[in-house]
Amino acid sequence: MSRGEWRAATEEGRSGRSGGSESRRASGPLAVSVVACTNRPAYMEALLRNYGRQRYAAKELIVILNGADQRLDAYAKAAVPYGSVRVFAMPASASLGRCLNVGVRMARHPLVAKFDDDDYYGPGYLSESVRILRATGADIVGKRAHYMYLTGSKLLLHRYYDRANRYVDQVQGATLLVRRQVLDRVSFRDLNRGECVKFCADARATGFTVYAGSPCDFIAMRRPGSRDHTWVVSDKRLMTRHAKVLRVKNIRRFVCRS
Repeated sequence: MSRGEWRAATEEGRSGRSGGSESRRASGPLAVSVVACTNRPAYMEALLRNYGRQRYAAKELIVILNGADQRLDAYAKAAVPYGSVRVFAMPASASLGRCLNVGVRMARHPLVAKFDDDDYYGPGYLSESVRILRATGADIVGKRAHYMYLTGSKLLLHRYYDRANRYVDQVQGATLLVRRQVLDRVSFRDLNRGECVKFCADARATGFTVYAGSPCDFIAMRRPGSRDHTWVVSDKRLMTRHAKVLRVKNIRRFVCRS
């Protein structure tokens, strides 16, 4: 993709025009559009590696750069080896919820997944999510039981350990996989925090179902002092709220079992 095409995509993202129904109709029935919003240039490579690591082949990545300090050209260049990546720019004043809605409008496929830029997604993450969605017939799938790594304490937490493989009120925002028909009726609220919790609640109020799969193939990465996190909470509180503390030498090998 040329520089000019990346710039045209940026203008399209700002105006909110859709990627087009024709391209959606041409997509495979289980193809996934991964949407990631970021305002942190330092996590560019981590985000792209998470996408590229996925064994699930029928996918595209849509990156929404939230802020004027984000370098569109740098993302465009870094994304070239991964294929099927489009990058759009939004002003810094745009909320996370608004940026997610733009990403959804740009999505070409019938399933939309949300990735965070600073977490870890194992190679089998998307494959398992799609498998669970097909097996259960749920409208939204994700993880409520999940693993979280405290990078300062070097401890792995198993959070909400009793809420796996069941219907739930909500799942972790970084693990959402949503059917297109849900997104045609329910949007993310114009918020910077809690937009995914509200999305799950609004979807359930509209009659859609939310299912939590296994905790495998995903690690929420938590930095000391809540650095760069929108949710400010201490490690001590995380360790004592709905969590088991695990001492694991190789956390990726332990978590990625699929």
